[in-house]
Amino acid sequence: MATIKDIAERTGFSAATVSRVLNHDETLNVQDETRMKIFDTARELQYQARERKSRKRHLTVGVYYSYSREEELRDTYYLTVRLAVEKKLEAENMERCQIQNLEELKKNGFYEHCDALLAEKSKKIGREIKRTDIIRSFDEPIGTNGSIAILRGNLAPEGCVIKHTACPKAMFKATLTARPFDCEEDAIDAILHGRIHPGDAVFIRYEGPRGSGMPEMFYTGEAICSDPTLASSVALITDGRFSGASRGPVIGHVSPEAAAGGPIALVEEGDIIELDVEARRLEITGVKGEHKTPEEMDAILAERKANWKGFTSKYTHGLLKLYSQHAVSAMKGAYME
Repeated sequence: MATIKDIAERTGFSAATVSRVLNHDETLNVQDETRMKIFDTARELQYQARERKSRKRHLTVGVYYSYSREEELRDTYYLTVRLAVEKKLEAENMERCQIQNLEELKKNGFYEHCDALLAEKSKKIGREIKRTDIIRSFDEPIGTNGSIAILRGNLAPEGCVIKHTACPKAMFKATLTARPFDCEEDAIDAILHGRIHPGDAVFIRYEGPRGSGMPEMFYTGEAICSDPTLASSVALITDGRFSGASRGPVIGHVSPEAAAGGPIALVEEGDIIELDVEARRLEITGVKGEHKTPEEMDAILAERKANWKGFTSKYTHGLLKLYSQHAVSAMKGAYME
């Protein structure tokens, strides 16, 4: 029977780290990838955890790989509730600390020091810099329409999301050529090897909630933005998601997703894509470089849908299988119904 030491040797992590991860110690500050590697190795080595009593709550917890399905679900949901409670307490404590810190800053003359810095910089550039130039008041916002927009059209009937404040103005209205990929890895490979050109719309599909759990498409977006010839001329469109760090013309949360048979699954190489941020539109308007009427496009998409072969999840057991079968669209919250 495998031991903690066996898993530690296989993964390269310390026995203490392995033990804390396998016992769902959420106070341990490690990346999700580390946890998954340890859990996968534990499963591979058929590690059987000893049940233990939680000193805090007197509840039995342990490694879910050694549990029955009912125990796995119960413990997983318990841990979720526990984390939610702990996060709420953390937030309340953080708020109290922030108030204390602000009072401390006032006493130590922090704000006066900031005013002196602003006066120094104002003198250097020849115009006055006010505090509200840096942090705007509610009455004088930088903009009036927020930082994101919801686009809709025959490509995203339920909607999709673009962070338009990070999108080049030149891409607010664009006609693009579809370059569809069924996973992020293939899209990145095409970008890095020069197979993506200005005017392309890179599609990454089957990365939505049901498709693969909706991972972040950060690296693909960065690969595009790091190439000066692509940064302001190529759009990235996906049923996956992006974080606040994303930049460029990236459009995520396309719904319905490809795994659910959404129109994004029906996009083919060379389709004409119309992007209009101001009008909040994202449409397929043509095939192989030839524009079509809306009625013609509806007929083409209907024919493609009839020939669509469906989607088979890579998850074959456990909670991920259940989630891939029952997750609702990202525009509804990606919860499991």
